Amino acid sequence: MPQLDRYGLPISTTSDAAASAFRTGIDRLLATWQDIATPLDAALAADPDFALAHAARARLHFSYAEIPE
Repeated sequence: MPQLDRYGLPISTTSDAAASAFRTGIDRLLATWQDIATPLDAALAADPDFALAHAARARLHFSYAEIPE
């Protein structure tokens, strides 16, 4: 079964754990909530090839001016 984001759009992982963690991270990002990095890192740990999680994590590094990362 394909994984979906919060809006019903397909995401590029087959891992249930990665998809769930990604949705949590994006929900926190959009709500400007605390501890956004933890679920995004969990998504990447569950599926290291998950491109959208990499993009979200890179965006978070940019937002926090963590340029070397």
